[in-house]
Amino acid sequence: MNDDIQSLKTSLLNYYHDHLPEYVDPQISDLTAISDGWETEVYSYSLRQGDGDPHQLILRMYPGVNRVNKSTHEFAVMCQLHAQGYPVPEVLHHCVEVEWLGKPFVLMEKINGTPLGTLMEENPHQMSEYVTRFFQMYVQLHSLDPQPFMDFGPQPRTPEAFLPSKLLMTYNVMVEQFQQLWVVPILEWLDHHSNRVQQPASLSVLHSDFHPLNILMDQDDQLYAIDWGSLEVGDYRHDLAWTLMLISAHGHPEFYDPMLAEYDRVAGQPSADMPFFDVLAALWRLFDVQVSLDQGGEALGMRPEVVALIREQADSIQQVYERLQNRSGLVVPEIETLIKQL
Repeated sequence: MNDDIQSLKTSLLNYYHDHLPEYVDPQISDLTAISDGWETEVYSYSLRQGDGDPHQLILRMYPGVNRVNKSTHEFAVMCQLHAQGYPVPEVLHHCVEVEWLGKPFVLMEKINGTPLGTLMEENPHQMSEYVTRFFQMYVQLHSLDPQPFMDFGPQPRTPEAFLPSKLLMTYNVMVEQFQQLWVVPILEWLDHHSNRVQQPASLSVLHSDFHPLNILMDQDDQLYAIDWGSLEVGDYRHDLAWTLMLISAHGHPEFYDPMLAEYDRVAGQPSADMPFFDVLAALWRLFDVQVSLDQGGEALGMRPEVVALIREQADSIQQVYERLQNRSGLVVPEIETLIKQL
């Protein structure tokens, strides 16, 4: 065991002793880093009490700016989702005091399962079944009552509050904050088209990073959704466009149309105005990439390692840019230069 893991294990065990006295004679083993994501550090470990059987748990740590709010947000929304019967891991403890592990963290049950995206790659003959179950779970999320989630951060209170023109105000603030002037023509395109976008019938609970690698299937074929740090309330098409962008950009551009069709089939209604939301999703992804490369991932509350991860994903970033071009007709020289430099 390397020194960093040993130190983390000792600190976590001290936390159990000092703050969780209900755990009798806690013993931690098999502490292992399992995360390669953009925003959090994730470890799995075994916890045994005395001579009892070990339990598999997850330690999720939050680096970067706004880390206390992010950890508090994810813990609260997962508690609410679990209470409503939506399939998520059960969260157990939350700590915002950084003196213990150096960062705020959440402890939760571990789902011993396989990412649905991995199963899709390994079992192409079952792709249709997996895709249908994926979108059934997605539509279930978007059909939840959003009201219990309204208190988790500044959320829109009515469908009118989530009109595209209102949403674009947030982007304008971020352009000024991070000095990304290349975004301005895209925002102007979005603003020009926003008054034609059909208003949603109701608001939905959004995951904001719902993709097959964030869905786990356990040994009983039950699905669970993970990674809830960005949950918000809004127009479900914003969520859906992000999902379709991620799937299309990571080697499967041909999946966009059939997957959109399957979502609509499961939901029982067509998703109108998706090109508008495709541009929004592409803009957000490219904005994250450009700011992270310019100012470091920490500027957006991500892990420092995100810059290296971005550089490994040049092809997917190119796909995102092409999607933006195809939907809007815009050329963004700054993004073209970025891609050439990756």
